[in-house]
Amino acid sequence: MNAACRPMLGKMADLVSGVLSADERDAVRSHIKKCASCREYLDALEREDKRLAEFLGQLDAEMSRAADDAVVAVRTACDSGAIKPIPWWRMVMGSRTVKLATSGAIAATLIVAAFVATKPATPAYGVEQTIEAMRKIQFAHLYGRDWQGRNLEAWMKIDATTGMIDSYRLDEKDAHKLTVTTPSHTYYYDRDADLVRSVGGTVAMTWVRWGRFFEDAVEWSQRLGGEIRTTPLCDPDTGRDAIAVDLESDDVIVKAMIDSQTKLPTEVHIETLFGPIDGVPFQHIDQLEFPRQIPDEMFQFDVPESATVVQDSHPFADRLLPAEVLDFAIDVHEQARERVGAPADVFVNTQLYIVDQQRRLARGGIQVVRNRTDKPRGGEISLGAFSPGNIRLFDRDGTQLPSHVLQYRLFQGGKYRLYCTLEEPIPPGESRYLFYAISGQHSLTRSASDAAYGVHMDNHFGNEVVESFVLVTPSSQSIQSTSEPYAFSDNLGDCKVFVWQKLNPPNQTNRVEVVLTPE
Repeated sequence: MNAACRPMLGKMADLVSGVLSADERDAVRSHIKKCASCREYLDALEREDKRLAEFLGQLDAEMSRAADDAVVAVRTACDSGAIKPIPWWRMVMGSRTVKLATSGAIAATLIVAAFVATKPATPAYGVEQTIEAMRKIQFAHLYGRDWQGRNLEAWMKIDATTGMIDSYRLDEKDAHKLTVTTPSHTYYYDRDADLVRSVGGTVAMTWVRWGRFFEDAVEWSQRLGGEIRTTPLCDPDTGRDAIAVDLESDDVIVKAMIDSQTKLPTEVHIETLFGPIDGVPFQHIDQLEFPRQIPDEMFQFDVPESATVVQDSHPFADRLLPAEVLDFAIDVHEQARERVGAPADVFVNTQLYIVDQQRRLARGGIQVVRNRTDKPRGGEISLGAFSPGNIRLFDRDGTQLPSHVLQYRLFQGGKYRLYCTLEEPIPPGESRYLFYAISGQHSLTRSASDAAYGVHMDNHFGNEVVESFVLVTPSSQSIQSTSEPYAFSDNLGDCKVFVWQKLNPPNQTNRVEVVLTPE
């Protein structure tokens, strides 16, 4: 699918409905002759329209037969004396127009009565029905608003096995921005600036388990002692029976409208006390559809010829950090308890802040996977809770590892849980050192002097922890000032490495401000 395809998607539905002008009809027909994806999409629409027409035709025939039967029944009852008509009845029934209208009303009443009498009782709704229905979806199309009330539209391709978003397209209509992401790459396009930012890997929204959204939300609500309420009602927009579902905790409320037939959500609205949720651009989903297919071309991005393209990467991915720096960081992590005199059962957390020659800052950290069992440890393992959720995982050689992040909780701190698949098991008694990278880089903040730049390092940990901040800079940079003195430093090749290290009490934010300047 290319730029010429997207305006055709809405027109194809109008084509099937027969409301297009001759010129528009010719344009659509001409396009689908050359486009296999759009032709397949149109075929699917026409099949659905044919099934609907057949159903309405059967319903019309049933109505006609019921109307005739109603007239005959009334006349038979009058002739047999079962009921005694009064003059106005014969006058009314003598009119063909009114007779048809009246008998139609009677027939409709009889049909409704028969339907109600024979319709089996609808089972009581339970949220588990929506959980089961959501497990089967493969595509989703959303219209809604972000946390600032701006209009959004999104298309998603969902892995039904995991519930994760495989690919998606987000059109921020009011902000004039477009995001297209696949498992291997992401493009951010600012239409006003005509700027494309190209990023390896996925973006934060793809770590929300959309196919398991209700499953995770119910689990979260129950874990926090929240309340789940369901209320049967009629959807004012469609006139169909629906169920309102409210999931509430002290700091988050999720309200959804559920279709009583499909058990799938048609609307979702989120309210929080702490503001936007990381990785969830929609606060209000006003219309939610689950089509059978979305063309693969919808998740492709053609870079405009006039656009400026910026590559966004990370030092771990680009193997820009020397092996001796990584080994130094591992030693900092391993010796942390001993250096500060902490007990062996206290947590250890090591954060890495990396400044390059262009004064851009990248952030990451160290994860240690230990095998304390007597059997090899492999497969999928949990590496703990993180915020934010846009995380990638690498080994010491810079190879990206299979991993995914799931929405863990919605309140502040540790909102995502990181999982990694170990293709090579860890032998008993051994450890493996991994490096996680928070996607994206940003320029350092200019300080009072044109030559000086500020680095802000902080983290919030829920438990008592020995926390280390490891700052890696080019050898041409020096520390002009710092809010706290560093514990030790070293020169490693073309890099300088500074380490802040201390024992922090539970639920405390550790923060250090540094100003760098060229030597």
